[in-house]
Amino acid sequence: MICLTALIIRLNRTSWGLPYLHHWDEPQVASVALNMMRTGDFNPHIFIYGSFYIYLNFVVDTLHYYYLMGKPETAESFLRNIGEIRTNRDTGWDWIISHPSFYQWNRALTALFGVGTVLLVFFLGKALRNSTTGLVASSFLAVLPIHVQHSAFVTTDIPVAFFVVGVILFAVLFVQRTRKIYLILSLVSCGLATATKYNGAFSILMPILCLGWMQLKKKSKPAYWLYILFIPAITFFLAMPYAALDLPTFLYYSGFQLRHYKLEGHFEATIAPGWPHIRFQLHLFYQELGLMAVILLGIGLAASFRRLLFLFTSALLLGYFISMGQMSINFHRNYILLYPLISLLIGLGISVIHQTLLGMSRKTSKALNIFYGVAPAIFLILFCPMFYHSVKESLAIKTSLETRTQAVLAANNIAEKGGFSNVLIAEELRVHEQDLRKFRLPYSVKPIEYIMGHPVIIPGQKTLCMLPENLSALKKSPDIKGKIFEFDRFRSRLQAEQIIRAVGPQGSVTNLDIISTNPCVLIVQKLAAFPFQVPETDIPLYLFEMSNQSKISDHGIEMLSNGDLISPIFSFAPKSYILSVRAKGSASDFFKEKTKMGISIVLRRPDDKEVQILGCTLDLADDFSDYEFPFEISENEKGFLKISFINDLYDPHAGKDRNLYVHSEVLRSK
Repeated sequence: MICLTALIIRLNRTSWGLPYLHHWDEPQVASVALNMMRTGDFNPHIFIYGSFYIYLNFVVDTLHYYYLMGKPETAESFLRNIGEIRTNRDTGWDWIISHPSFYQWNRALTALFGVGTVLLVFFLGKALRNSTTGLVASSFLAVLPIHVQHSAFVTTDIPVAFFVVGVILFAVLFVQRTRKIYLILSLVSCGLATATKYNGAFSILMPILCLGWMQLKKKSKPAYWLYILFIPAITFFLAMPYAALDLPTFLYYSGFQLRHYKLEGHFEATIAPGWPHIRFQLHLFYQELGLMAVILLGIGLAASFRRLLFLFTSALLLGYFISMGQMSINFHRNYILLYPLISLLIGLGISVIHQTLLGMSRKTSKALNIFYGVAPAIFLILFCPMFYHSVKESLAIKTSLETRTQAVLAANNIAEKGGFSNVLIAEELRVHEQDLRKFRLPYSVKPIEYIMGHPVIIPGQKTLCMLPENLSALKKSPDIKGKIFEFDRFRSRLQAEQIIRAVGPQGSVTNLDIISTNPCVLIVQKLAAFPFQVPETDIPLYLFEMSNQSKISDHGIEMLSNGDLISPIFSFAPKSYILSVRAKGSASDFFKEKTKMGISIVLRRPDDKEVQILGCTLDLADDFSDYEFPFEISENEKGFLKISFINDLYDPHAGKDRNLYVHSEVLRSK
């Protein structure tokens, strides 16, 4: 029942955030495994973590691939062939996956490791003391919020905790039963723990202590020390063979991790090593456990000094805690592997209290046999709030939708009731394809700059617009700062009546360079164009509104048929300007006339009337050439640039096609 409860609570959380990724590190495992399946290359090429858990996820991904291949195209997630899977390797964006259900299955694997740890803790508690200790410890760990939370991530913290508990359990059984096989299993578990996450190597302390004790008692052979030297190492290289086959890359990443943790730190997670770091982690342990659990932990820790194997377990816990405290990075997830051991000591603390009170009750009258119920009452007071919290949060995650998914569903409802005919979506929201397929009306995805520079007022149509409420970034380059500044100006000019709905927590930001977690999405109508200042540099090509037969390529914008390129709206001050265009036409060895390009500057008056102040047509050279067009503005105006392809010609029999290529445009004042 304990394991079943633990499994349900954890599995309910595996849909967290999907189809969007909210955890920074999940792609370091899950996407690497997917890329292995797609390419057949079993070298992870990155060794920030051990590779063993990546290989386990590869097995899960292969099973899920066959599952998706059997799903119809009407399903929310399906596959027609393996080439449809896209990951960060295809997009350059770490936190994207074309088929998020792969991640859900990967998370389910982590959940199974979490439940497996709960089961091992029971057996370890039973081996170290009695069944009561094991039941209390496993029940506590089954509903411990931080363990439940991390059991639904595709990360290595829960699996390494599983293997570390395995190291301890088999080392204890080796001492108790004096059988060599348990020492071997303990050392194999140590190798697997290290191949999962490098901090698992510290668990070697437990078999060393146990073997040393057995040597003192003359119950083991000296040759067993060779097992300590070789079995973990052999297991490690078998579990992640490319640590040897690609040794330079492995040494690079493992060395980087050591220096990163020991000396360099990590952004806001950097902390002074030693007491400041230890004090910081003690505070986090207190927050996660609560006062009563900390008291019981103290009782269990004190009692462990009277029991040899419990003492060895406590030595491993304290040794790891102190050694990690010498690092310069304060991520608490690196301490997740200690929570099963803490659960054991809490179980020991309750067991000691129970035994002590039972001893007292035997010396008193029957009226004082109330002592029998004190320890169970303490356990229930400890267990019930955590159980309630974990179940409540688990159900909330299972039934909740990410804000971008909510915004898509809301836009459908608003469009249906309000008579809207299309949706314009800000590219920076990174709305997932799975959500885009839910739209019941035409949509297009454009950069924020495009939306700000083009009026979303189309004659005869009502357009909805999905925008982020706020933009932010981790690394704010000058370009990103400028983008955020312009958007803030644009956002401040939105009228309250234009915002139909805000979906998500107010103030929740959309990040431009890292993951966004439930960003606030604005559903807006009737956007007016926001004038840009004259850039004085290249106008980004993606800002241009292009005809259907135009596309951006290595040559710039390729115009494959007659049509126009429309720039954003610019704000012109009264002065002289020069428009420079770098363009070329198709080679003219077949066509009798050269490619013709039209250039015009159009001013948009307050009454929405358009006035052309510059208009000309020219023949283009066959190679990229620069063309300059001066013009004057006499008063403050708003206007845009239009480039036209005039004389498209296509002869399929001769295999000739006349196209226009626009490499760059520069608009600057004199």
